[in-house]
Amino acid sequence: MIPLFVIIAGLQAITILVDEFYCHWRRTLPRWERWGHPLDTIFLILPLSLLVFIPTLPLWIYILTAAFSCLFITKDEWVHSQHCNAFENWLHAVLFVLHPLVLVFAWLVHLEQPALILWMLPPMGIFLVYQLIYWNFYESNSVRS
Repeated sequence: MIPLFVIIAGLQAITILVDEFYCHWRRTLPRWERWGHPLDTIFLILPLSLLVFIPTLPLWIYILTAAFSCLFITKDEWVHSQHCNAFENWLHAVLFVLHPLVLVFAWLVHLEQPALILWMLPPMGIFLVYQLIYWNFYESNSVRS
């Protein structure tokens, strides 16, 4: 179970990084997207953090936060078709498949290896801080060629 979780979470991380550093850097992100993507990251971190910091977390609370996270990340797809090329849209589809898998396997893995989930949080937090600072303070004030 743990190796499968590591593979799925690794695939999600690689896909997000390709989306960010290949797709997003090739185009200008509108304001709604510069704030929306960090919110996506926050709502992925939330259920994982609950697993780590509330050892007796009821399953129903985890399911609610995980389901909300899965629905929340789809919020931008109505307008992504106008701003993204086919490759980026395909990456989003892959992320929509991996996202719930990561959350389901995280629940199962935390039952036997809670520290593994803990180790995921710092890189996700760093990525969140990068998203907030780069897109909303640095890139929002620069001119692209």
